[in-house]
Amino acid sequence: MQEYRRFFWFVVVVVATLVLISLVTWQLATRKVLSGDPMVGDLARMGYLPHLVEDVAPPQTSAHLEFWEYDEGKVDIVTLGDSFSQGFGGSFYQAPLTAESGMKVLNLSMLFSYPKLRNRLDVVVTLLNSGFFDKLAPRYLILENAERLGSAIAQKTDWGNKEKTGDYLNFLARSKELKRQASTLERKGFLNPASFRYLANRVSYALSGHDIKRVVYTSKLSKPLFSTPPEKDLAFFFEDIDWAQRDTAALARTINDNLNQLASLLCEHNIELIYLPAVNKLNLYAPYFVGHRYAESRFFETLRTLDKSYHWVDSKAVLAQEIAKGERDIFRRDDTHWGVKASRIIAKAILAETNP
Repeated sequence: MQEYRRFFWFVVVVVATLVLISLVTWQLATRKVLSGDPMVGDLARMGYLPHLVEDVAPPQTSAHLEFWEYDEGKVDIVTLGDSFSQGFGGSFYQAPLTAESGMKVLNLSMLFSYPKLRNRLDVVVTLLNSGFFDKLAPRYLILENAERLGSAIAQKTDWGNKEKTGDYLNFLARSKELKRQASTLERKGFLNPASFRYLANRVSYALSGHDIKRVVYTSKLSKPLFSTPPEKDLAFFFEDIDWAQRDTAALARTINDNLNQLASLLCEHNIELIYLPAVNKLNLYAPYFVGHRYAESRFFETLRTLDKSYHWVDSKAVLAQEIAKGERDIFRRDDTHWGVKASRIIAKAILAETNP
């Protein structure tokens, strides 16, 4: 009987200790990244990095139109893209674009969230061949694609395809609810494994510069590139490293061939293509890393040398130029996405392409 009592109290002490550790860690650290606040950066959330969380205002209001706000008629610009075009990171580049140009901008970027979409160009080609874009009659189609997701527009494409028109349009019709669902984050309480992952990650970051799952990496910078402490700390996504280790020069050539073909098809409908590759965070900030060096992407450097029948915005060049001038907060420190400042810079570069 005495042994059972000892075992009982041993279990009680162990459980109480674990609960206390979890509660203290939650109060001091993990609550900040697991609160369900959509303005907490994705890297801070995935990597349990509360000290990198920025105080960011909700996305600014924008005069551009989402599909559920579209009231028929012609538009000047249609934008298609991934999370960089969907307001993730608290910033729409379409907001300053619309404000500065006065043009009617329609954002159809939720189409790139279509389930298991391997070839993003298929969406554009299908809707173009179906006559969907003829109803909108835009002057420009802006195709944004994150650099690290370049494979999604490097696929072999059936340029005459219109088979999935109905599927894409039905998905677009549900885009408001789908976006709301995608933006809703689970709020976790203090009794979860997160506190112990946080403690394990602290050790892993100190020893190897990444979390225990190798999803989020961190680096010190040679100069302050963020406005609030820690001004020289940067987090970035493992996919940036994976992308840089690929033959990015060859992928740039394949993408350029595809975009030249797409531009030719769009031209038949009096639409000009503007390609906006969103530079990887690692690629942009690597020149300022202290210590460890990673493989270098040659995507933008190769793309600059190729003949194009479309417009493009060299986001690496325009953003790197601002950083070199001492501009801070180009990307969110705690997120994979750029911030409000970068959105303004990108919008200005787009307008330069529409008004050469």
